[in-house]
Amino acid sequence: MCGIWALFGSDECLSAQCTNAMKIAHRGPDAFRFENVSVFTNCCFGFHRLAIVDQLYGMQPLRVKKFPYLWLCYNGEIYNHITLKEYFKFDYQTKVDGEILLHLYDRFGIKEMASLLDGVFAFILLDTANKKVFLGRDTYGLRPLFRLLTDDGFLAVSSEAKGLTEITHSMSTPAEITPFLPGHFEEFHLKPNGKVKSVQMERFHCCTEEPKHASYNNLQGLGTGFELETVKSNIRILFENAVKKRLMAHRRIGCLLSGGLDSSLVAATLLKLAKEEELQYPIQTFAIGADDSPDLLAARKVAAYIGSEHHEVKFTPEEGIRALDEVIFHLESFDITTVRASVGMYLISKYIREKTDSVVIFSGDGSDELTQGYIYFHKAPTPEAGAEESVRLLKELYLFDVLRADRTTAAHGLELRVPFLDHRFTAYYLSLPAEMRAPKNGVEKHLLRESFKGMNLIPDEILWRRKEAFSDGMTSLKKSWYASLQEHIESEVNDSQLEKADKLFPFNPPKTKEGFYIRQVFEKKYPGRGKWTPHYWMPRWIKATDPSARTLSIYKPDKDDRTALKESWFFSQTSEIQQINHIYRMCGIWALFGSDECLSAQCTNAMKIAHRGPDAFRFENVNGFPNCCFGFHRLAIVDQLYGMQPLRVKKFPYLWLCYNGEIYNHITLKEHFKFDYQTKVDGEILLHLYDRFGIKEMASLLDGVFAFILLDTANKKVFLGRDTYGVRPLFRLLTDDGFLAVSSEAKGLTEITHSMSTPAEITPFPPGHFEEFYLKPNGKVKSVQMERFHCCTEEPKHASYNNLQGLGTGFELETVKSNIRILFENAVKKRLMGQRRIGCLLSGGLDSSLVAATLVKLAKEELQYPIQTFAIGADDSPDLLAARKVAAYIGSEHHEVKFTPEEGIRALDEVIFHLESFDITTVRASVGMYLISKYIREKTDSVVIFSGDGSDELTQGYIYFHKAPSPKAGAEESVRLLKELYLFDVLRADRSTSSILRNC
Repeated sequence: MCGIWALFGSDECLSAQCTNAMKIAHRGPDAFRFENVSVFTNCCFGFHRLAIVDQLYGMQPLRVKKFPYLWLCYNGEIYNHITLKEYFKFDYQTKVDGEILLHLYDRFGIKEMASLLDGVFAFILLDTANKKVFLGRDTYGLRPLFRLLTDDGFLAVSSEAKGLTEITHSMSTPAEITPFLPGHFEEFHLKPNGKVKSVQMERFHCCTEEPKHASYNNLQGLGTGFELETVKSNIRILFENAVKKRLMAHRRIGCLLSGGLDSSLVAATLLKLAKEEELQYPIQTFAIGADDSPDLLAARKVAAYIGSEHHEVKFTPEEGIRALDEVIFHLESFDITTVRASVGMYLISKYIREKTDSVVIFSGDGSDELTQGYIYFHKAPTPEAGAEESVRLLKELYLFDVLRADRTTAAHGLELRVPFLDHRFTAYYLSLPAEMRAPKNGVEKHLLRESFKGMNLIPDEILWRRKEAFSDGMTSLKKSWYASLQEHIESEVNDSQLEKADKLFPFNPPKTKEGFYIRQVFEKKYPGRGKWTPHYWMPRWIKATDPSARTLSIYKPDKDDRTALKESWFFSQTSEIQQINHIYRMCGIWALFGSDECLSAQCTNAMKIAHRGPDAFRFENVNGFPNCCFGFHRLAIVDQLYGMQPLRVKKFPYLWLCYNGEIYNHITLKEHFKFDYQTKVDGEILLHLYDRFGIKEMASLLDGVFAFILLDTANKKVFLGRDTYGVRPLFRLLTDDGFLAVSSEAKGLTEITHSMSTPAEITPFPPGHFEEFYLKPNGKVKSVQMERFHCCTEEPKHASYNNLQGLGTGFELETVKSNIRILFENAVKKRLMGQRRIGCLLSGGLDSSLVAATLVKLAKEELQYPIQTFAIGADDSPDLLAARKVAAYIGSEHHEVKFTPEEGIRALDEVIFHLESFDITTVRASVGMYLISKYIREKTDSVVIFSGDGSDELTQGYIYFHKAPSPKAGAEESVRLLKELYLFDVLRADRSTSSILRNC
């Protein structure tokens, strides 16, 4: 059970839109992620996860290396994924069942893919290579899906309608939110602007058809023909297979048990198979009811018979009435029967979530529709009419019972599994002659009961227990839930209100006071959304104004009947960025540990650094620590597919890494230590080094520029670290009670909210250091140590792993000059790492000219395109003239940006905002760099930008060095400047560039 959500072609701020996705957070309490789509930055996915299969790689959108152009968000389980994988010899990268969709789509296309899936699912599949978006939903709509499509092609998708109600978009007419049709897929063409056009909506499976995937699963013992014993045997084989395949899970399995026929058969079969499969825990069963309720008594008897670990939840009508508002909110429906029947299921799901560790919950849902279990089927005029009604009910399950079953369990983060709605089982049952499926001898579901007769699976009195009124099995025999609810409604709705119902609710108006009351609550939650319930669920072939079986003429037991029922039959209940401006950099990292506030609200702060990563963003919380989360904005330079963060690999499932930077020696270290990489991401080296050597040695061995946040859930530790010169920025906020917030820029922390005794300072993290924190069970932290791992005056440890040819020893002038040339060229060469176009800032001065010339020289050997150089100045400015001369000399593709003082003055506000500094020199020097960066981003395709920054500090280039009283004083001043670079020139270079700046 998960929550999926997506936008395609949004005109509005994505960060604001993403708050809508948090409305379905209950569907996935284990983790969440928001991520936008590379190239289509106004398209994004949202995912809330309940981790059932593959705890490490189950996060979505799911992407695999073989299909880097495919993005999949799905909710469900594919039971035959291993069968299909082995049959078609697919090469899996994960253990995620949903990976099969990517392989099937690639091999066969969308329709065949959907047809071959044996499971329950709703999916959003994006194919960026072919510019297509697909939506799809399983045969019975067991996994929900809603869509909103505007006239201009903006598409919004969500597991629940509430995730779309406050979506904003510029549209000529309001767009409807509609449930996606079960058993169908829809294909959209994806336009360059991210908007879509619907191309086709097609059915891939109907409940009366044998599913295509059946041919890949040859069940032993299935017979042919309609001889009664053969049919009964087939029903048992297919039903047991339906239960068995649904055991796929890494989380504890339980079962709802009302004591009726359907849930008892499921529970008993589940217990039998659990023993055969050697599950390492006892199956828990759950019943709800008043002390003397028929359901509770019957369920108790079944649990004792099958040997389950049984739990009972006491129910009172008062508790049910108090829950009504919440139930209607989660249901998104005002259907009377659905609301009534949902209350008990909602309350028992709440108990399961709060009091037990069962997460995957089996139920008997779907049987009444399939096997003609409702009392009114006794009044069907012919067996054929009953068979047709059965199919109609199955096709409408997604509006009523399946909706109830999903929403009441998902509200509490549980995953429901319903064996009676197995594709193969239902197709077989519906293929049987109509006469065989009809009620017999006054007993509904006769064929199903007969099939398990003599099997000793459940007690005989339960096997032949009669179908009872909706929602009443769980309540007291003295007074039903139905009766208690009517009494409450009488005090809330008067006759005159009901008389005005047609005018107040012109679409599908309520006819009873109960219906009026429920509709009122619904309209408060979802004003104007009445079409979500197209009609009321009502019995057929009988004059009825209320759906409750208790009101039907065929169900009027007297006291003696009721006593007899109490003794033998019992009753049953059917159980449901906006990017700030043009400024973009390498990446933006952000994290919270131990937040007391709503994470979705806190995450909006992370969008303040969205300019650092225009290609994609992701927010994700941490399994086991739901009040801790990471935020990441990406500029994709290395490994376009697997570069998203937090970075996690199969070998270290307990490590979470968010980092900003480039590690130039990652391949050297990988090969030297024989590390087994899973990705091409340079940052993966941090995980391997940390695992092998610990945090200090890890940081010391990195040759690059970086800021990182590393979480080790196994050892309950959090680490922060930053490169020697602070070329990659990092800020932290730590409160007295241990709440830690981290961001690439201070602006990502300024509006963080937290209950704190004294305001916490936002401080820049010191370069060349790492800090270790102990992670407490509540997600808060305690700082353990802050330690330096490198200083600019020390030979770095990683140098011993890179033996440069030609380096001499001693201080003889020619040797020194040669060494400087070798080391400088090596510094430029290692920074060529990347998959995006490289350019260079060129002022025409010594430093940038040396960088540009060396870059162009190396590019001829290494790259497939000409290097672009960029200069800014007035027409007669010395920089522009000098840069023009250098560019002509080295042969670069040169660009000039004209500068005027008026333009510089207009830019001051933006520059200071990005700098987060009021240092006069820094502000002055940033204006030109900011404007040239804007030009590069808007007018060219260069993204990785080299510069000559750092040379003046290192080589004593400032004019005042002429006044140094001694060479030693000059040398000390040089070191001081280098240590403070992160406060001035490095800060300027980072904040004002529109790309990745590489300082050699």
